[in-house]
Amino acid sequence: MPEYMYKCQSCGEAFSLILSLPERAEKERRGEIQCPKCKSTEVEHTMESFYAKTDRKS
Repeated sequence: MPEYMYKCQSCGEAFSLILSLPERAEKERRGEIQCPKCKSTEVEHTMESFYAKTDRKS
């Protein structure tokens, strides 16, 4: 499952959540993602770099 990075607009806390794609969409639509530090729902999805690991050689 993907890991999503968020930043709280209230206190500035950066945190991550591991969610499935449908679960993330539903939680964001409902405003259910909240900061673990201050419990605010004013969070912003941030972009992070990632890499994909496969069994095939390139």
